[in-house]
Amino acid sequence: LKEGDMPDGKHWEEASVGDTVTHKSLGKGRIVAIDSKYIFVAFSDRERKFLYPSAFEKGYILLA
Repeated sequence: LKEGDMPDGKHWEEASVGDTVTHKSLGKGRIVAIDSKYIFVAFSDRERKFLYPSAFEKGYILLA
């Protein structure tokens, strides 16, 4: 698998609501929304938004 790929072969460009992502310090989270500029991820204790798609491109979040 290439970095950012999911075990089923899904690449981050195909990320969708409900997918699991991993963040280096926040751990695992679930994608709750994606728009043209941001991706919103719910972690166990908070929801965060990241610039999309640069958060994936720079490795801040990875599909789990």
